[in-house]
Amino acid sequence: MLNKAILIGRLVVDPELKTTPQGTNVCTFRIAVDRPFTAKGAERKSDFLNIVAWRQNAEFVSRFFQKGRLIGVEGSIQSRDYQDKDGNRRYVTEIVAERCFFVDSKPQGGASYNDEPREFTPYQKAETPSFAGGAAYESGSGSDFEIVDDDDLPF
Repeated sequence: MLNKAILIGRLVVDPELKTTPQGTNVCTFRIAVDRPFTAKGAERKSDFLNIVAWRQNAEFVSRFFQKGRLIGVEGSIQSRDYQDKDGNRRYVTEIVAERCFFVDSKPQGGASYNDEPREFTPYQKAETPSFAGGAAYESGSGSDFEIVDDDDLPF
């Protein structure tokens, strides 16, 4: 079985960061995702989806995203129900974010992307080393490479 949601949408409201009584951060937000099709002559429709991010992912979203900003979300769809204060049973379907990432360019006058992580995942890997001192082959010439013997080529 597979439960995977990958979405790109715009935040409808600013993300709301809260802390549970156990001290765990949780961030809730809502995004508008355009539908991929429209009826002839009709206006494009959007779906408004509730997202929940936990722990460091919650901190990341609340720190770097605000209303109107594009966001990418990878996670799973979950349904739950509860009783409201009037005793009515309520049903909620939401996306639990496993990974959130930037999709648009940095905002005007905002912090530089050098200060911002490009994405956060709970299983974040170590940074890949930069090869700033390596050769820049895009500016090289054809004489940088030489084939000595055509018989060694696999094609």
